[in-house]
Amino acid sequence: RTKGKEMTSERSDGRDSTQLRSFSAELSSLENADGSALFSSGNTMALVAVFGFRGVPQSKEMHDRAVVEVTWKCKDAMDGTMRAHFTDFVVNALVSVFDSPRSAVRVVVQEIVDDGSFLACAINATCLALLNAGVPMKGLFSSNTCAYVNSQLVLDPTANEEKAASSVVTATTLHCPSDKEHKFLSIYSAAPQTKTELKESLDAIATASGFVITFMRRAMSGSTAPTK
Repeated sequence: RTKGKEMTSERSDGRDSTQLRSFSAELSSLENADGSALFSSGNTMALVAVFGFRGVPQSKEMHDRAVVEVTWKCKDAMDGTMRAHFTDFVVNALVSVFDSPRSAVRVVVQEIVDDGSFLACAINATCLALLNAGVPMKGLFSSNTCAYVNSQLVLDPTANEEKAASSVVTATTLHCPSDKEHKFLSIYSAAPQTKTELKESLDAIATASGFVITFMRRAMSGSTAPTK
């Protein structure tokens, strides 16, 4: 299991407002899947399995594109809007669903522990699982969550911080070798933010994304060295 170090006011767990929790990852833990990844951020942990590209029953196949199926296995019912957002995110992350017609990619997300920022954790696990399965993607992507608690921005909020927050936003950043700047692949807001709050949240997420991507690269290479 690859370990990472958190990014460097103070919160109940001792972190600074823009400090990430420690993270870890484990790849290829599911034998029957084409790719899988267990990703954790602090106590929050998601297990993602990827199946595909595989054949699909004729009743479900599409003649001009691949079918993308997402299954959530969570303790509580998943919000329909969040589920649709996640499915759209997977479609946008792939190189092209039009390159593999009459086939399917299935992504299964299993909640292990939700101690806040679960959507970001699930997206990071999905990136590693897709890489592990060899599914072509537009580039590496990473996700982080920001919340406003008592008018203060906090990065990677815990479940208690999310409950106390006036707004929460999760954004996913796409990293392509040819791009000099980060591109946001998706943005999901659980509650409205002002323009100032959204800008500050996205700036913090963009800064944090580099730490997550560095960790992912080391996880894929099998390195156990801590992320700086």
